[in-house]
Amino acid sequence: SFGQAVPVVAAGLGPRRLGAARAAVLAGSAVPLLLSAMWATVSALLASAGAGASADPTVQLLGAGWASALPAVAVASGAIGTSLIANYLTVRQFCADALRALQGRGAGAPPVGVPVAVLAALSLPAAIACGGARLYLPLLRWSGAFPTTILYGLLPPLAALALGRQRGGSSARASRLALRAHAALTAALLGVNLALASNVRGCWRLGGLLR
Repeated sequence: SFGQAVPVVAAGLGPRRLGAARAAVLAGSAVPLLLSAMWATVSALLASAGAGASADPTVQLLGAGWASALPAVAVASGAIGTSLIANYLTVRQFCADALRALQGRGAGAPPVGVPVAVLAALSLPAAIACGGARLYLPLLRWSGAFPTTILYGLLPPLAALALGRQRGGSSARASRLALRAHAALTAALLGVNLALASNVRGCWRLGGLLR
């Protein structure tokens, strides 16, 4: 969600306020990072207290009284809510850019039909989510294994390398090596995922639809 929200934050603040956009992204990323560290600490403490490595810390916190259940619900609700907001804003900006290009409008001209396009883009995943955890969660795992890995792991370093070549190779050698290593590592991860899903039944098993 934070990767999707970066272009939205930058576009909202404008090209002349890139420093403010960087500060907003760093501050916004620090909060969930802190919450994740706290959650990992709580989970480790619950496991060391004899709860068992297979026990779900969320279930334990929800059943330990309102003093522990309320923060757990707040963290979960915040994670879900911020993800929905970021996804909605990202889809809205994408639809606006696409419609503006199709309608031949300038960068500052508002396109026509953005609400309808956003509704159409969000209706399919919303309908899938209403199908229940047996359908939604396996598809979510499949999305993490392939599309999300490609979108956030493989495409950014490849795009940075291509941009560096277009600008005459101004990137430092160390930066190019790091980007190539990043792309190679992501490609290896995709290879592992593809090996786990080398046939149709294996792909469904990876998603959890076939037990």
